[in-house]
Amino acid sequence: MFRFFCSPILLARQLPKIYEATGFINPARVRIALAEKKALDQVEFVEVDVMKGEHRQAAFRAKNPSASVPVLELECGTAIAKCSAITEYIDHNFPVENN
Repeated sequence: MFRFFCSPILLARQLPKIYEATGFINPARVRIALAEKKALDQVEFVEVDVMKGEHRQAAFRAKNPSASVPVLELECGTAIAKCSAITEYIDHNFPVENN
């Protein structure tokens, strides 16, 4: 299990960001994990235009050198790439809703 901690000051400012591409299976898996936790409204989704090569730009590669989606960027700037790592993070860090 791994946990990432961000400054409480930063936590109040913005939501974690999920960089994704529509139509790709791994970003869909991340959305499913968030939906199971009823947490889709607790993150900001950022569309990455893979067909135009946006994932190969320097700004995106700074978050994920392998230039793949999805990427979870935490409030403190820490980026988690790989679907399995992101879903594990979601599982351990988002509370279960009982509704």
